[in-house]
Amino acid sequence: METQDPAVAELISFLDGARRVASVQKQKHIIFELLNLQPDENVLDAGCGTGDDIRDIAQLVGQNGWCVGIDQNGALIEVARKRSEGKNLPVEFHQSSIYELNFPDNTFHVTRAERVFEHLYEPERALAEMIRVTRPGGRVLVASPDMDTNIIDHPDRSVTRRICHFESDRRPNGLAGQKLYGMFHDVGLRDLRVRAIVHITTSYEGMLSFLDVRERAEAARNGGAITASECASWLAQLERAGRAGHFFMSTNHYIVCGRKV
Repeated sequence: METQDPAVAELISFLDGARRVASVQKQKHIIFELLNLQPDENVLDAGCGTGDDIRDIAQLVGQNGWCVGIDQNGALIEVARKRSEGKNLPVEFHQSSIYELNFPDNTFHVTRAERVFEHLYEPERALAEMIRVTRPGGRVLVASPDMDTNIIDHPDRSVTRRICHFESDRRPNGLAGQKLYGMFHDVGLRDLRVRAIVHITTSYEGMLSFLDVRERAEAARNGGAITASECASWLAQLERAGRAGHFFMSTNHYIVCGRKV
């Protein structure tokens, strides 16, 4: 493991696990298709995590391109730098807030942020900063889930709804996915393109190692959305359904790409 910090190690494990999921791979293919990356372009990945995506991008733009990954988590930036060693890619990493990008106006041909905006209290401010550092004619892309589309097949619909709604509401921007198009339109980005992808999980064991909705139920219990007895019963029913091969969970992710005029 690249870090001894348990919280960071858990986050890295989640990010690495997500990258192996088929629907996540499909989402990345859609993103690359929308971005239409060209040789020699400058690209910013805001919220780059361990840097896997920006390294893939660096291979596409070539040695005359310039790729930058930023993340507010310094431990992830260190992992991204370590994983990039010896790869001879035109990529660099900086610890930075998406709200204050340390680059001049009109620097990048492409700016992108994936699975970031749902965590932001000020998404409009972040988008404005991404646009600022994008060149006229350049592309801006954001991909985020909409937590109100979260579905879990469970016999107790009342408790399930309360858990799912609590999970959406406890995030800074749980409705990020459905808000993206309007945000892009309101700030004057043009040639808007929207894609959607449904992330589906049917493996109970896979859920436990990757998404673990048990934590969501416990958070809803601690937040007063459900009682302790409702939580215990809901989890027991979920486990029985999962062991019987009936587990189903899905969430919609939305991708919006626009051009700066």
